[in-house]
Amino acid sequence: MNKYVLLLLCTFAFLTGCSKKDTAAENKYPTVFKQNAIELLLHTKTLADGKVVFQLEKNIFLSNSQKQHMIISADTLPDLGSETINTEDEDENQVSQTVKKQYDVLFKVDSLRY
Repeated sequence: MNKYVLLLLCTFAFLTGCSKKDTAAENKYPTVFKQNAIELLLHTKTLADGKVVFQLEKNIFLSNSQKQHMIISADTLPDLGSETINTEDEDENQVSQTVKKQYDVLFKVDSLRY
């Protein structure tokens, strides 16, 4: 189970990257009705010592679309370091760039059977 959670967090962190929160971009999407829903928010932050903090926020909504519960958990993972990649500039010349490695975040949705 812990492997799946870690993979989930890693993939989500990769998808979100280190971009800043853009409220204008969030407002482009239609309103989602959160009736009988679970909303997952993953926040990532790189600390000064190079460690990466993953904070998972779970908001649980019931039939009246009001938030009933909020569960927050946080994990600290080591920085993956950097890697050098080759890219092309606007003149189509090969240029080497150093970029930070990102965690992959994978999602697995499964129903529990009792």
